[in-house]
Amino acid sequence: MASTTRGIPENPHSSFRWVGNLENLRARIVQDGGGELSSLSSPYVAVAVHMGAPSLVGCRRGDEQHSGIARHGDIDLIPPNTQCTWIVPNEDTVLAIGIHPDLISYAAQESGCNPDEVLISNRFQIKDPQLEHLCWAIRSEMEAGYPCGKVYTDSIATAIAARIVHHHSSVAQRSEKKARSIAPAKLRQVMAFIEDRLSENLSLADIATYAGMSVSHFKAVFRETVGQPVHRYLVQRRVERAAWMLKNQRTPIADIALQTGFSHQSHLALQMRRILGQSPKDLRKNLG
Repeated sequence: MASTTRGIPENPHSSFRWVGNLENLRARIVQDGGGELSSLSSPYVAVAVHMGAPSLVGCRRGDEQHSGIARHGDIDLIPPNTQCTWIVPNEDTVLAIGIHPDLISYAAQESGCNPDEVLISNRFQIKDPQLEHLCWAIRSEMEAGYPCGKVYTDSIATAIAARIVHHHSSVAQRSEKKARSIAPAKLRQVMAFIEDRLSENLSLADIATYAGMSVSHFKAVFRETVGQPVHRYLVQRRVERAAWMLKNQRTPIADIALQTGFSHQSHLALQMRRILGQSPKDLRKNLG
């Protein structure tokens, strides 16, 4: 089994076209001739960016494995101290970048996390335009012989480390989980806001603005928290309010429709049959 340098080991290899070996970052372009290739583990976090034509690539890392067509710009992210086996049927080229563990620790601390508790995710052939852009910047600097010096490469390496911690680690997973729900106190405020405005032409943007979120984010977290989309919840509450009024008041049905946010009586009747299985007239029959 041949060896490869996608995992950023210590020593250079004859297949490198360019080599960079700086304090906080290692960058190499690796050209594999095909076959089954092993990669040594390293304390560095490795980022492997596919270059050139599409190529079938397989990889085993511990208990995880993946096989698929790697296209230009696809990224593999390899956690530190992880041994890999690559299966590459044909020639393949990657930009391999190693980020020093101290930079990962620094990015974790900046996020308010204990670096010892941060776990880097094992990624196969992902798309991350921002991370890809940073890697190509390293490649350009490397090809030019590092004319901008250590300050420039360190700044890019730090940015890569921050991107990895924030989007491809246990920190990102915790943030995503938190972002997928609305805190109970905030949810009560949002529900009260909706309840007080059932008669108004309330839009999704109005509710999202009150919640202090973008429309797309609010839609996602509301559905995750409440179990149904915002629009469906709003219609349901309007129907339930109208049903209560029909059972307890003698207000004309057309007026109840307008007071609960429906454009006309037939719209109320349509939604009430859909949700409650009864018409407004059916509910009113029991009113003495």
